[in-house]
Amino acid sequence: MLAKLEQLIGEVRVLQSKLVLLIGSHHSGKTALLHTLAQINAVTPLNVGAELGGRLTGMPQRQRHLETSTILRELANQHATSDLLLLDNIELLFDRSLQLDPLDLLKH
Repeated sequence: MLAKLEQLIGEVRVLQSKLVLLIGSHHSGKTALLHTLAQINAVTPLNVGAELGGRLTGMPQRQRHLETSTILRELANQHATSDLLLLDNIELLFDRSLQLDPLDLLKH
């Protein structure tokens, strides 16, 4: 699976939309695979659930959907040390209360 992901990363660099989603059931090893991929590419994955969730926690509920994309962009810029950005635990982006289009947000 790791070899397949590395191949996809190489292929996606030439595409207009540079998004690869790794989907699997709970405890299927997605995070471990992502961290191995991060080590190979010398990058640090962004734990969206922990970092974005931490930033949104102190914010009023009605303001969260307005700030989420800005905060995520800031976090991504902090973690994007190369042309590869690895995001882990993105479930928070699918929370209905945030009123987001998570796939569109991830593409941008």
